[in-house]
Amino acid sequence: MTIENYKKTVAEQITKNKKYAVGFKNTHNILSIIGIVLTIAIAAVLGIGASTGINLGILIASVSCAGAACAVLVTDRIFDFEAKAIACECRMNALEKELHLFEMHAGIYSHFDEKCFVERCEEIMK
Repeated sequence: MTIENYKKTVAEQITKNKKYAVGFKNTHNILSIIGIVLTIAIAAVLGIGASTGINLGILIASVSCAGAACAVLVTDRIFDFEAKAIACECRMNALEKELHLFEMHAGIYSHFDEKCFVERCEEIMK
């Protein structure tokens, strides 16, 4: 593989990591909003139940809302979409930096070291 093809591969990895980071952030935000809405629904259902006298329907509704809210928030924590988004952004930024330094022949690449560029990028892409 030539260095030009490898640079294209690195650019594709940057784009891919950016896409994944946005997707993970959106998933985290959606799950957080759903958890908040369900928590508000629990409070509303319990408020209505307390003002009208709690019956079986209100109790079932509040318990099911509470269960759904817990399930959504636990799912977000288990899969940790926020941490995955941060990891993708870090990988993307590191690859962008390496590519920019290599193209400008700056820093560690002042002597146009292709082998070092490939090794460092491969280490980041692991």
